[in-house]
Amino acid sequence: MSSFPGRRTRSGAEYSPFANTVALRLADVHLANLLRHHDEGPDSDTESLNDSDADGDDDAAPAQPFPRKPDIPPPRPSTFIRVAPPGHPPGTRLPNGLMPGSATAAEVKARCLVKKHQRDRLTRSLKREQLRTSAGCRLKHRLCQAAALQLKATIADYAAPVAASGWQAIRQDELNARAHSLEEIQRERPDMLIYDWDGAPTPVIDADCNILLLLGGFPPDDPTWSLEVAQDAAQQMEAAAIEIYSGPKWRRKAGLNGPAPRRGSHAAKHVGAAIGGGQRCYPMNLAHGAQNLLVFARLFGLKSFQRIAGWTNMLFMAFAPNLHEFYCTTYAALCDWDRLQACAKHIVRNFKGSASVFTTVTLNFGPITVTLPHIDFGNLAWGWCTVTALGNFNPDRGGHLILWDLNLLIRFPPGSTILLPSAILRHSNLKISPNKTRFSFTQFTPAGIFRWVYNDFRTDKDINSAKSTMPEEHEQRKRDWASRWQEGIRMYRKWDGPVM
Repeated sequence: MSSFPGRRTRSGAEYSPFANTVALRLADVHLANLLRHHDEGPDSDTESLNDSDADGDDDAAPAQPFPRKPDIPPPRPSTFIRVAPPGHPPGTRLPNGLMPGSATAAEVKARCLVKKHQRDRLTRSLKREQLRTSAGCRLKHRLCQAAALQLKATIADYAAPVAASGWQAIRQDELNARAHSLEEIQRERPDMLIYDWDGAPTPVIDADCNILLLLGGFPPDDPTWSLEVAQDAAQQMEAAAIEIYSGPKWRRKAGLNGPAPRRGSHAAKHVGAAIGGGQRCYPMNLAHGAQNLLVFARLFGLKSFQRIAGWTNMLFMAFAPNLHEFYCTTYAALCDWDRLQACAKHIVRNFKGSASVFTTVTLNFGPITVTLPHIDFGNLAWGWCTVTALGNFNPDRGGHLILWDLNLLIRFPPGSTILLPSAILRHSNLKISPNKTRFSFTQFTPAGIFRWVYNDFRTDKDINSAKSTMPEEHEQRKRDWASRWQEGIRMYRKWDGPVM
């Protein structure tokens, strides 16, 4: 039985939605051998989004670097003078219930503001609780029943190289990459294991019992998820694509002539914070036109997308708590740094509060989202990204997730989510049936964001060229480069529950 920490009742009993989860074990896979380190390799601060070949936005260039805000002294406290109003003898109460001379109007207003702040905090707390409940966190009402899968595979021979600093992988484009159908995979790769996944949360572990990736699925025993979340999100993405791409252009995009982009010939947009990729040398939100920004804000404000983000965040927190904390603290530090700048905010969260710890979202509008074999080399080397499949397609006929390095084919039903280290595992998905639609909603954080925060909000170039950088600091950075991968994989959770 898994020892997942849950919430504790007054009697001392613990409960968790993943108490009976069974893991999928990769018996011959060792996480320590997943990457082979290279002494050299492209590892630039300006290596930005991993989907650099997606549609560009014809918007204005980002703002120039900005100075810090000047220090502003705190306001002086007001002086209250207790004066009894005229015409009210001592011992009589005023119309507002106060005794003469007991408080001034300013004091009464201050007390009312305090009470209003307390009520606002309570209201926000209730809304957060409702959001967690709607995201599938009904911890008191159900336990999550799931089955796991055990694989016998060796991943050392398929390891993707990591850059010298250990933050990200080295780009390796697939030669003659093409999409595959289910029949083609069965004919060309008869030894590939096909896992008929039903959408129940299922961790996939290696031979050392590290949770390598997570088949998160969707909340079990939730009859509203299919209609109110999966179908609504797909319909809203289709409507947004028609609005952004002017309808016919969006429909024709999947059939464009010429070489396909690295990830496929589907329409896609990136939203959120990133660094590099033609932007300034500091993190900022990607530039979009005013109309597109309104479309994105409307999508992220919908209950369906908020529930997807909430459910994904809870899965991340439950199955990789240390890695989740690393993402959370990095994002918080980035936002705190941004608030100290003199110009308007450059970092704006896609979802309010702590609903998501990922800085960036990719909206794959399709209408036929079929990705080619690739790695997301711009992501954190050991980090997870989330992929949520949406649309109207038959998951038994296509849309499966292919993990080429693990020789694994996973059924990927609409409305379900998978969390995986996409920077080191080569992946793609199968073709879908004709006249069907498939979208995907992905969340990730570029490796450059983690590097920026680690460097105390500077680039590697700034540190190396600064005269104030001491030789001891350079030596420490080299030691950090050598140990970063090992420290990263220690953030993975050890699975001690049942194994299939």
